[in-house]
Amino acid sequence: MVLSATRALQRILPSVRLALVVGLLWLCADTSLATAMVVRVRWRPSSDPVVVGYKVYTRLAGRAYGDPARVNPPLQADGTKSFDVAGLTAGLTYYFAVSAYLANGTESTLSDELSVGPTNPCYIDHCYTPTACQFGPSPDGTTCSGSDPCSVCRTGACSAAPMLQPVSSELHLVTSQAGSRVRANGTSDTPASVEPPTTGVSVDLSNTSGTSLYRLDIPASAFKANPAGTSFQIRRAFRQGFGSMRVKLRNGNLSTSLSELGPEIAASAGSAVTLVVRFGSDACFEANLSCEGAGQMVTCR
Repeated sequence: MVLSATRALQRILPSVRLALVVGLLWLCADTSLATAMVVRVRWRPSSDPVVVGYKVYTRLAGRAYGDPARVNPPLQADGTKSFDVAGLTAGLTYYFAVSAYLANGTESTLSDELSVGPTNPCYIDHCYTPTACQFGPSPDGTTCSGSDPCSVCRTGACSAAPMLQPVSSELHLVTSQAGSRVRANGTSDTPASVEPPTTGVSVDLSNTSGTSLYRLDIPASAFKANPAGTSFQIRRAFRQGFGSMRVKLRNGNLSTSLSELGPEIAASAGSAVTLVVRFGSDACFEANLSCEGAGQMVTCR
């Protein structure tokens, strides 16, 4: 298995790239003993000549890093360096990171972490530095699948939010001197009420290859409700950051409208896009739209 990650480091390094190669190098025939595992950590070194070596960090899931291995292995033919981390136990989950250091001891920030072993997408297990870490369950409503924005965390497990059946939907992408504007409208059957002031709203727009073109996460605190609890809109104080959005519940239908300045995506929309509007873990609206137009104005229905 080969994994890779990239993250910019301090001034002493433009970047460090990690690739992990996992293999069971020795298998004990005695089932009373654990299976030993060696993990090869491979990274692309810095081009900065003042770097004298690298620190390879290893930790068990749920723990901070211990003392690193200080190494400066030879450069391989593919332009990478590698170090074998031994003494690991198969079946457990480990995390790895690399930093670079100078002769005076100055150390870069850590590269992105990479893991080997089973992980839970709804559990936060991340170290920002060798000792500063965050562990614990992800908040309910957090997206837990990179390919499915309707999959969310609920009480520590990843599951799909209840789907809303689209009735109609339309998307306009317009580029002008004022910037690029995303205008979206959608109506769906709703089996139950939704409450943006409680769940917040996430909007995701992706192309046919699954690449996200636009993402907007609006917090619950940005919304206000009418007295009847049937209409919700973004508060004026939040509109500069999140645009204008209104959600209405009427006669068993849910209607959503959004108008917001966003990145230049009209030119990259292509012939089809998928529009997803998610209300935390309560409900998810997903519409596959065909697009017409090109350049500065695209309409998808």
